[in-house]
Amino acid sequence: MLGNKQDLLSNWVTAFNQKLKPKLFRGKYRFANGVENWKVLDLGNTAFWSGEPAAALLTNYLQPGAWTIYTNADRKALIKDFQLIPDMKGGNVEVYSTFWNEQDNVFVNKRLKIVNPLLVYADLVGTGNDRNFETAKKIYGQHLKNIVE
Repeated sequence: MLGNKQDLLSNWVTAFNQKLKPKLFRGKYRFANGVENWKVLDLGNTAFWSGEPAAALLTNYLQPGAWTIYTNADRKALIKDFQLIPDMKGGNVEVYSTFWNEQDNVFVNKRLKIVNPLLVYADLVGTGNDRNFETAKKIYGQHLKNIVE
């Protein structure tokens, strides 16, 4: 049995944001047609929201100001299919490679097109933003508390 699950969660979130996530980074983009229609963007079956957009879909509490997508789609698909424009300086869409077996449904909610709440939580905490931390606490209470405590 695990000793202190809260410490484990905290250590995992820190390690994820400091060690793994930077290695998964693929670039910054911006929406070609503005941010207003992000909810109807067709991500297909291989891309999933995390961070602020996933939190918005999970909690109806946060309006995204930055978007996080996990996908293994190539750059051409990001531009053509997802209607993203590369913008390393001012882009508000960060794209990361997936790091899980895409056949494993534990890591994603295909209906909502989001990653697991644990990863959403980690991405929000990793921003260091107070607004995101408040939303991360809501996700913890709604989706992680019963596992961690």
